Amino acid sequence: MPQFAKISTKTNIRWALHAVILTLLLWIVTLQTAVAQDWQDTTVIEKTATEFVEAAIDTNAGSRISIKAGNLDKRLRLQRCETPLEAFTTPGADLRKGGTVGVRCTAGKGWKIYVPVRVSMVTSVLVAQHALARGAALTAGDVRLVERDVATLPSGYLTNIARLQGQALRRHVLPGSIITPSMLVQSKTIHRGQRVTLLAAGSALSIRMAGTAMSNGGLGERISVKNLSSGRTVEGVVRSAETVEVLQY
Repeated sequence: MPQFAKISTKTNIRWALHAVILTLLLWIVTLQTAVAQDWQDTTVIEKTATEFVEAAIDTNAGSRISIKAGNLDKRLRLQRCETPLEAFTTPGADLRKGGTVGVRCTAGKGWKIYVPVRVSMVTSVLVAQHALARGAALTAGDVRLVERDVATLPSGYLTNIARLQGQALRRHVLPGSIITPSMLVQSKTIHRGQRVTLLAAGSALSIRMAGTAMSNGGLGERISVKNLSSGRTVEGVVRSAETVEVLQY
């Protein structure tokens, strides 16, 4: 009996120690949870930044957009904000290619932090189908649509083939190059020395006369034309490949 009592006592002591250790562990976990609740969740900060960028940028129809905030250090210790977080950036900032977004808490003592945000916007853009010469008038056969991340492009881009109508190239373009607005210039519909029809329209009648273009001009542009009947040089607006409307006669 004494030996059994001794074993029972040891067992009780062991269980008591286990109970004390378990209680201490539970207390530590509870304390850590309580302390953690006093710090701002970094995922909420990141979400606030990405939602701000998403609302600020204008995406093209058909674009696949991805916005991701740089992962903040989970050990970051900012007092948990009792009011909704606010995102901000410098006035006039263009966030279409990403950048830095400020996030702040205005409750209590307040705080603010700057979050890097990356933007990916995949869009179908026009690229040169083959080598294109300077001054070439572009057609649908000169280009094709390919997907590119336009957020990484240093300059502009085009998405609509109709935009090329009446346009020519300012410079030579290599195959596969993205066609940008800065590459284009209004193609010349009428050329210097070309025979044209001068149209002088009045309230009751219109007069047509033969003339010679004194300069090159595209649709809607003003050029000088010499009236072959009178010898006078007048100014007119190019209305077609053969017609110039006289402004004053």
